[in-house]
Amino acid sequence: MLHNLYKHTGHNASRVIVVNFEYGKDFGGPGKDIFFTSRATGEPAEAHKSNFLHPVFYYYSRLPTGKSAQTPTIQTRSSVMSHPRM
Repeated sequence: MLHNLYKHTGHNASRVIVVNFEYGKDFGGPGKDIFFTSRATGEPAEAHKSNFLHPVFYYYSRLPTGKSAQTPTIQTRSSVMSHPRM
């Protein structure tokens, strides 16, 4: 969708930040109880252990175009994003 940003929004952009909410890579799967009692933590330093959605920021110094936008290199359970180029 990023490669069609202007078509969908009417805004030209060369650099963008995408905010995506994602579960951690070990969120669920066969035999995992996603409702276990210690699934949340009150300590910011342990937030990565929380079993909830986390905001993930992707910075693109230029928008993906054509084929590069359709060839993902970052895959999670909740999304497929083109790898940003720095």
